Amino acid sequence: MARESSDAKTLELVAAAVSRADARTDSDRRQYPYRLVRQELAGNQETPAHELAGLANNEHKKVRAAVAENPSTPIETLNTLVEDANAVVRLYALANRDRRLYAIVPAATVEHSES
Repeated sequence: MARESSDAKTLELVAAAVSRADARTDSDRRQYPYRLVRQELAGNQETPAHELAGLANNEHKKVRAAVAENPSTPIETLNTLVEDANAVVRLYALANRDRRLYAIVPAATVEHSES
């Protein structure tokens, strides 16, 4: 039952991504129709973690960069992306991961370590 719910949510997200991708320029749509949909999914905070993990292995750097920037991307996936072949993907993943890890550290610990 939970899997069906996850699949239905993914289908909703794909439909929305297709709609947003259709709004792109005609030349982009003709040249990269599937990349644009995947890029929209990769940047959507409601995309399930297992889908983001799969998109992190996409051949297109813009899709991987969207996964790296997504605040919902699991830390494990970001840890993989910080080793990506593309420098921009690595930078986005590193910034996203570090921002989230820093938010977990209690303020007293940070203040103490700076002394």
